[in-house]
Amino acid sequence: MPAIKLAELRKRTNKLSQLSENPNRLVNEIKLILSEYGNKTFHGIYNPNTVFPLKSFFVSPHVLNEIIKTLLLNKPDKQFINNLSNRLWSENYIETKIIAIELQNNSLCKETEKTLRIIEQWITQTIDRRLTQSYIKIGTTLLVCKANSTGETFLWNWLTDNHKNKVIVALSLVTELIQRDRFENIPQLFNSIRPLLEKHDSQLIKPLENLFLQLLEKHKNETMHFIKLNLATETSVYVKRIVMQLIKKVDLETKNALRNLMRNHNQAKKNSTLS
Repeated sequence: MPAIKLAELRKRTNKLSQLSENPNRLVNEIKLILSEYGNKTFHGIYNPNTVFPLKSFFVSPHVLNEIIKTLLLNKPDKQFINNLSNRLWSENYIETKIIAIELQNNSLCKETEKTLRIIEQWITQTIDRRLTQSYIKIGTTLLVCKANSTGETFLWNWLTDNHKNKVIVALSLVTELIQRDRFENIPQLFNSIRPLLEKHDSQLIKPLENLFLQLLEKHKNETMHFIKLNLATETSVYVKRIVMQLIKKVDLETKNALRNLMRNHNQAKKNSTLS
């Protein structure tokens, strides 16, 4: 990856503002900058962390930030944002998709529902660890612009949706909000999680694990009770897999409490078999 000289990069990105009337040329110029500042050793290799693999320029976040900042410098209108972000999203590169999400995020407070509809459509098309980080920013932006009611509606809908990508993003968003002490409806969250545990989906284990880590830190008693209840159901094998991962990462007190839950569950299961 080439060393970044900020003055040269800004001189390069400033040219983007001259192409605002021509979305196709603008997108081509963005890709050219990404290519120039990307790691050419890996350039074009598919990113293995995606369900539907995306190519990557392997570029520094600083480059992405400068491009985004330049594109938003003149406070473009929503039509420009939509046209450009859709064009960028259509490219099969993770960096262009990240820029597209960031552009939509900028107009989220003004047109919350329309913007979330666009994001929702993108989520169903592809998901990736870095894209999910950008989607998380959407949730934090909603907090800032006081669009909580609209955002919560989308969040609960995604969490209970049949489309796995929406569920994964929703779990990540809730995890971030709990970490920031900005999520309070824990009973409803547990009601929404329970059907997910019943699916025994291996792709949900990591986001559920991350969520439970935050729940144990912020709402320990309620979470321990929820885990105990679900160890006694048909979801127990799946829950046990998550608990075993949690034991490796929590503090000693919580570790011992989880081990006791597992020990009591195993003993109860053994007694039931013997009887």
